[in-house]
Amino acid sequence: MSLHSYVMDIEDAAEAAALQAKAIYYCPAHPDVPISAEDHEAERHAYALMTLMWKQQGSDDDRDLWMDALADYMGQSTNGCPACEICAAA
Repeated sequence: MSLHSYVMDIEDAAEAAALQAKAIYYCPAHPDVPISAEDHEAERHAYALMTLMWKQQGSDDDRDLWMDALADYMGQSTNGCPACEICAAA
């Protein structure tokens, strides 16, 4: 497995964990905009799911990579859809 495909797998796992835990959802009108649910319990659940995926697929020395990928993914979310705000203002 190449490093690029390995990293893509981790990024996909981060998205899956956040979505499954309902820590992130996508705007119904703009499906490319991730929105934070602003739910601390859901975020904790996402980290627990990511930990389980890491234990199943990762190695002992790359846990930080997996947790950082989830933090990065959740950090890219917004507190509302900026595209919807632009649509509403038009």
